[in-house]
Amino acid sequence: MRSNRTLLILLAGLMAVVVGSADCCAQGTATATATDAKLRWKFTKGKKYRLEMKQDMTQNMMMQNQPMETSNKTTTYMTWEVVDVDEAGTAAIESKVERMTMAMNTPMGQFDIDTDEKEDPPGMGAQIAASIRPMIGVTFSQNMDTRGKISDVVIPEGALAGMKNQMGGMGMSADQLKEMTSKVSPVFPEEDMEIGKSWNQVSESNSPVGTIEVDNTYKYEGTTTVGDELVHRIGIVTKMAFPAEPNEMGMMIKVTEQDTKGTLYFSQTKGQLMKSEVDQDMTMNITAAGHDIVQKMKQKVTATFTEVK
Repeated sequence: MRSNRTLLILLAGLMAVVVGSADCCAQGTATATATDAKLRWKFTKGKKYRLEMKQDMTQNMMMQNQPMETSNKTTTYMTWEVVDVDEAGTAAIESKVERMTMAMNTPMGQFDIDTDEKEDPPGMGAQIAASIRPMIGVTFSQNMDTRGKISDVVIPEGALAGMKNQMGGMGMSADQLKEMTSKVSPVFPEEDMEIGKSWNQVSESNSPVGTIEVDNTYKYEGTTTVGDELVHRIGIVTKMAFPAEPNEMGMMIKVTEQDTKGTLYFSQTKGQLMKSEVDQDMTMNITAAGHDIVQKMKQKVTATFTEVK
């Protein structure tokens, strides 16, 4: 059971980063757009951003004909600060997880975690809290170019100590978190955009459950309004796949159904992602320790990415 719970946490984290940093509110209506839009990030030394990411996940699992349901609502609060910008416009960025809240309902009970609080809930809640608290307040660093490509991610090993010790050593390593961090933004094409233009990015993430292949297809859908601002809208469709052979723990995971799609909103005026919303619906067959488990997961990931004045 612990292995399966860890798998869903990893998948949720991965999807949250794949879709990028943004916000969730009412959408405007797409309008005609110029065909010479070239989407680029614009960085200024000293500029600071705030990222608020919300994950609302429900998972249903059938094991030995016994149904189990778990729900999890997690909010992560982060800051980004541009500490330097080179002549090509590539930024050196320092990011920090300032707070996490989690409300979880499991067959073993309910609990709430807030890293701003001194006391943690007992039992499993305390274990989960112990795995995330080492990340709070720790500064990560990375470089990001104007097309949105992230490189040179540096994560202090101590920030992952709690996660690595949790649940039989299945927690994330620095390399796995670096892989996820590199997907904060799509890498925009070199050429100008036009309505209907699509591009594909395929990557692999090494995880305790094996190598996960992530295939993202982006499609430029024109401009729309968010509040009183005209922004560019990009659709995203994601497919995930696990190895065809059992992993090191003897676990085999097969995705039998999946439907993951969403929308990103990018402001060329501000030179940043503004918001995103992604819905994921996935069914997996998991074979482990002689047991066949059917696991269904529904998840909505929304995020806001705003400049701190």
